[in-house]
Amino acid sequence: MSKFGREDLKNLKPYEVGKEKYEIKLDSNENFLEYEEKIKDEMAQVIKNVSLNRYPDGSCEDLCRLYGEYIGVDEANIVAGNGSDELIQVIINAFLNRGDTLGTVFPDFSMYKVYSQLLSVNFKEIYDYTVDEIYVDSIIEKINDSKCDMFILSNPNNPTGKIIAQNDIIRLLNSVDCLVVIDEAYMEFAGESVVDLVNEFENLIVLRTCSKALGLAFLRLGFCMCNKGLKSEILKAKSPFNVSGLSGELGKVVFKNREVIYENIGRVLRERDKVYEKLKDNPKIKSTKPNGNFIFIKSDCADYIYEKLLDKGIKVRNFSGKLKDYFRITIGSEEENERLLEEILKI
Repeated sequence: MSKFGREDLKNLKPYEVGKEKYEIKLDSNENFLEYEEKIKDEMAQVIKNVSLNRYPDGSCEDLCRLYGEYIGVDEANIVAGNGSDELIQVIINAFLNRGDTLGTVFPDFSMYKVYSQLLSVNFKEIYDYTVDEIYVDSIIEKINDSKCDMFILSNPNNPTGKIIAQNDIIRLLNSVDCLVVIDEAYMEFAGESVVDLVNEFENLIVLRTCSKALGLAFLRLGFCMCNKGLKSEILKAKSPFNVSGLSGELGKVVFKNREVIYENIGRVLRERDKVYEKLKDNPKIKSTKPNGNFIFIKSDCADYIYEKLLDKGIKVRNFSGKLKDYFRITIGSEEENERLLEEILKI
């Protein structure tokens, strides 16, 4: 550690992407579908006409308008970001003071904790999502007892795939006295969104990413939706020109071709359901009913399964610590899924 580093961050490790060799990548919850040549040709034409010497539109007005048409939210309630990761950090910066408390569940997206540490915010995992059934009343009680200044939750949850229904999120919003951030990174695969309620609740922020259902992980595009009062605070904490001009322009091409998005989501869902049906009755593993483009699996030999799959050129997501008995598989193409099932069912 450098002598110039912060003492409170000395145990924080940089995010590392695994470097294992593999043929089939099923560990990062990416969309297995590429966009067709027609869409890519449109993108190429857009790039050709970009003025590289000029800054992009800092407000991302057209981008937010087109994305709003896709999700059914007015552009006045949308902020664009360099992936939803950036927006998580911006939101914490905008609303939490040093020493405030950010609550979430265990397990959830790892960057919630990282951004809390970077900003000297207390981080509390107040509810265990590995239990068989989620009790929203218990979550509400723990939020209030922990005196959370903000509560953030991925819904559907990553990595478990569990989901809280819209009516229960509404009950939570009405029962806590703090800002609630619902990270809907996988909501296109589920259908319990609260994004249409952002103007009804003063304490609601909804996050979305383009990296999962939309298959645009390479572009790093994300959005947050909220009422205008919250948006004005978020804009204070956001960097100027935070979205790459190229990412914004290419994203607009996709949002203008929404029928392709819907078709691709349908294909992922069909593959997901096929894989789950073949795994759910396997006595050696316990598969959680999925609500994303992945399946969360418990096994006494999770590490062994992970290594065996890796030996066969298939990389899935393994875990450690309290999740050492779990692994997560991303839904791939039909061919990739057949390879995966063949190897898992042999073990």
